[in-house]
Amino acid sequence: MKRILKRTGIATTITAITAVSVLAFGGVAYADIIQDSIEGSASVTLVAGSETAGSATMRLNANGKSDGDIGCNIDAGDSPLKLTVVAPSGVTASPNPVVITNCTDDFPVSFTAGTAAQSGTVTVLILAQPAGGGEFKNQVGIPIIITQPVPTNTAPSVSVNGVSNGASYEIGTVPTATCLVVDAEDVNPTAASVTTGALLNGLGTQTTTCDYTDAGGLNAPTATVTYTVVDTVDPTIGYTLNPVDPDGTNGWYTTDSGVLVHFACEDVGGSGIATCPADVILMDGADQSVTGTATDNAGNTASVTVSGITVDTVDPTISYTLDPADANANGWYTSFVTVDFTCTDVGGSGIAACPADITLTDGVNNVTGTATDNAGNTADATAAVVNIDTVDPTISYTLNPVAPEGNDGWYTTDAGVIVHFTCEDVGGSGIATCPGDTTLPDGANRSVTGTVTDKAGNTTTVTTTGINIDSVDPTISSTLDPAAPNAAGWYAADVVVGFTCRDAGSGIATCAGDVTLVEGAGQSVTGAATDRAGNTATASVSGIDIDTTAPTVALLGGPTGSYQYGSNPAAPSCYATDALSGIASCVVTGGGTRVGDHSYLATATDTAGNTSTSRVAYTVLAWSLKGFYAPVDMGANVWNTVKGGSSVPLKFEIFSGAELTSVSAVKSFTATAVTCPGSSAVTDAIELTTTGGTSLRYDSTSGQFIQNWQTPKKPGTCAVVTMTAQDGSTISANFMLK
Repeated sequence: MKRILKRTGIATTITAITAVSVLAFGGVAYADIIQDSIEGSASVTLVAGSETAGSATMRLNANGKSDGDIGCNIDAGDSPLKLTVVAPSGVTASPNPVVITNCTDDFPVSFTAGTAAQSGTVTVLILAQPAGGGEFKNQVGIPIIITQPVPTNTAPSVSVNGVSNGASYEIGTVPTATCLVVDAEDVNPTAASVTTGALLNGLGTQTTTCDYTDAGGLNAPTATVTYTVVDTVDPTIGYTLNPVDPDGTNGWYTTDSGVLVHFACEDVGGSGIATCPADVILMDGADQSVTGTATDNAGNTASVTVSGITVDTVDPTISYTLDPADANANGWYTSFVTVDFTCTDVGGSGIAACPADITLTDGVNNVTGTATDNAGNTADATAAVVNIDTVDPTISYTLNPVAPEGNDGWYTTDAGVIVHFTCEDVGGSGIATCPGDTTLPDGANRSVTGTVTDKAGNTTTVTTTGINIDSVDPTISSTLDPAAPNAAGWYAADVVVGFTCRDAGSGIATCAGDVTLVEGAGQSVTGAATDRAGNTATASVSGIDIDTTAPTVALLGGPTGSYQYGSNPAAPSCYATDALSGIASCVVTGGGTRVGDHSYLATATDTAGNTSTSRVAYTVLAWSLKGFYAPVDMGANVWNTVKGGSSVPLKFEIFSGAELTSVSAVKSFTATAVTCPGSSAVTDAIELTTTGGTSLRYDSTSGQFIQNWQTPKKPGTCAVVTMTAQDGSTISANFMLK
C-alpha cells in the first residue's frame, strides 16, 4: 500500500496531485513519484543478528501529466530506473540497487540486521534513470526498528524466613515472615510472603507461603511454613462506681438511677476478652455487694468483688390539706387559709425534717413545703389560691410574605405563606392557648382560622381568606422530529424541535413554539414556559448536527476511451469532499479487463448518510490475429487435406497495437473432431508438412508464431484446429486426414 494520510473524505495521494497541479499551473513541471509501501506509523522491525528478514516494496507512480515525459517516465525500450538503497548502520537491503522497469508495479526489497545494527530510516538515491527524460520526486522513507534477541533464563528458588515449621508463638510475639529469593539472572529479586489460615481471636494455625516468578517467566517451587498462635496469660478485671462516692448524707447514695457498678476487663497483648460482666445497678437497700469475673478467648479467668453499698433513691412524700377546703362559687377564698403538711418515707432511710403549718393571707398566694429524709432526699408540695378573670383575650395575624410576590395576586415562595397569630390578655389571668404558625401550601383561595383561650377559659377567633399560592415551576419538555440521528450522530433532514408545557398550579401562561433547525453543526435550542403566577422553567436541546447536502464525488485516473487487451491501466481512485459532516466512505466499484465495454462507478457517502455517484466508461479492444499462413489455407468452406500422423506447421501473428512475440499471448490450441463434408467441399492439399514435436515458438526470422500440430493417424476423419489468444480471440482451419 502507498503511504497515505487522511483528512475528511480526501486521501493524501489526492492532496499530492492537487498540490502538484497548483505548481504545474505556475509553470513548474510534474515529477513521477518514487514511493514505498509503509503506511502511517508502521515500520519494519528486525532482530539484531537474526537471519529473519523484514520486507517492503517500492514503486514508481506516474503523475499523469507532463514533466518532459508524458505519463510514466519509463517508456518501452527505455533503460530501467536504478535506485541505491541507503539503509541504517548494520542493516542490509536486498536487492541493492533496486531496478524499477515500469510504473505502478511493486518491486520488493528485504532487510536483515547484523548484530551491531542500529535503528534508522531507509532512503534511496537515484543511481541511473531512463534516457527518455522526465523528473522524479523521491518520497521513500522506511522506518527500521532494531530489537535485541531474548536472553536465556534459569529457574529461581524461594524459601520462608522468620517463622519455623511446627512452632508455637505467644500471641503478639509472632515473628515477621519474609521470603528469600535466589535467581541467577534477576537483580535483587524479592517476593512478598502470603499468610493464610483464619485466626479466631488471634489464635489458631497459620501457613505462610512464598512464590516467585522471574523476569523470564520461570516459577520457583512454592515454599510453605505452618505454625500455631497461643495465649497462656490471665486477663485483668477492675471496677468503677457511678457515682464514685455517696452523693447523699450519712453515707447513702441517692441518685435516681441507683449505683452503677461497671467492670473493666483487659487482656493486653492476649487473645482478647471473651466475657466481661455487664454493668450492675444496685437500687435501694443497705450494705449491698456484687462480684464480677472476666474470661479471655483462651479460657483464662480473673475476679473482683465490691461491697458495703447503701442506696436510697426514693424521695420522701409530702402532702397538704387546706382549711377551709374549698373556694366560694367565684373561685375565691373569703378567709385566711391554713396549709397543713404531712411527710412520709416508707422503706427508705426515714424522715429527717417536715415543715410546720403555714397560714395564707389576701391576694394571689402560694406556699411550698419541703420534706427531707435521712439520706438527704427531698420532696416539695405547693398550695395556691387564684383570683377571678372575666375579660376575653385578643388575637390578630400577620402574613409572610406580607403581599403576593408573583403575578395576578399569586404567592410563589417555596416555603408557602406563613400565617402568624399574636395573642394578648392584658391585666387578665393570662393566655392559656394561642394558635401556632400555620403554613399554607400551594392552592387557590386558601384560608385559616385561629382561636385564643385565656386561663379563665375566655376565647376569641379570627379568620384570613383568599390566599392564592403557586410555588412550583411549570414543566417543559422537548421532542425532536426526526426523533434521533443516524449512528454517527447526524441528521440528513431539517429537525423540528417541539415543546410541551404543563403546570398543576396556577396554569400555563406562555409556552415556547416549535423551532425548525436547518443544515448546520452543533446547533441548540432553548424553550421557556411561564405559569400565571410568574414561575418559569426552561428546556434545552443541544449538539444537533444536520447535513442535507450530498457530497461531491469524482473518479481520478483510471482508463478512458479504449485500450488494447492486456494493457490493464491502473484503476481510478475515488475523490470526494463534503463541507459539513465529512466523508464517511468513498468507494470505487465495477471495472474489468476482459474484451468489451466496462465502467467504474464512484460512490461517496457523507457522515450524515447523503450519497452521490460518478461514472466513467471505457472499452477493452480485442487483439488482431493474422493467419493461419501457408501451407495452411483458410476459409470456412476450405478443407486442408493432409496425411494422418504427419506434422502441420500452424503459422500466425498476434497484434496488440504492436506485434506480440511472447508465447504467453497464446492461451490454447484445440483440435476438435467434426463430420467430414460432402464431395462438393473445396479441398486443398497441404503442400508442405513438417516433423517434430508440437511445441509453440516465435520465429523471429519470419516474424511469426509456429505451432507444429501432430495430426492423428485416423484416415478419413476431419478436425477443426483452433488457436485461442489470451484475450479470447480465435482463428480456425479445417483439416481432412487421408
